[in-house]
Amino acid sequence: MTRRRARSVPVAAAVVVGAALVLSVGLDAVTSAPRALAVSATSAASASASASTTTRYVAPGVMPEAAEDVDTPVYSLELRSYDIEAPIGTLDGAASVVESEDRTTTTLSSDVNFETDSAELTERAHEVLDELIEDWRSDPPTKVTITGHTDSVDDDAYNQDLSERRAEAVRAYVVAQLPELTISAQGKGESEPIAAEENEDGSVSEEGRAANRRVEIVAER
Repeated sequence: MTRRRARSVPVAAAVVVGAALVLSVGLDAVTSAPRALAVSATSAASASASASTTTRYVAPGVMPEAAEDVDTPVYSLELRSYDIEAPIGTLDGAASVVESEDRTTTTLSSDVNFETDSAELTERAHEVLDELIEDWRSDPPTKVTITGHTDSVDDDAYNQDLSERRAEAVRAYVVAQLPELTISAQGKGESEPIAAEENEDGSVSEEGRAANRRVEIVAER
């Protein structure tokens, strides 16, 4: 077994005391670092966030005993957290879910959950909806809104009708198992796309069209 000899390594540590940040540098860093260093004269355990702390300025090549005393302010740190909403999806793209504080939005891909140009639910749609229904049995939402959407292929009237029929197909399936829920269904046709259906070079974006063919289920808490 090979053993490695330990050696002293200059270390600088930032210590937060209350709202104060104190920079503490080991003395063995003074002789090895080729630049000026500020060494705190106040230990981290007794540092105060309300005023400033006295530090010793160590110039290159100068031992700490000959260092000059300098007043250096202590700065406070403000940490913030942010809520980020990111969809969680199935591996086959059948559905994605975005949860917020007061609602959950489940988006069904029409390409996976419906037959082509049809409002007939596929077997995969039944699996996705059954899982959703099972969750609602133990924690029912106060209100559910189902909205169908299409791409821009075909005319407005056709797309509007298809979006309404698909939304209603989802509503009927859920209501059959959870009749006590308040569920409404509506269609938006091609009026609310979430992706561009044309690439920058003018060609058709099949990915964009597929993203727009969807049914959104919004469950409010």
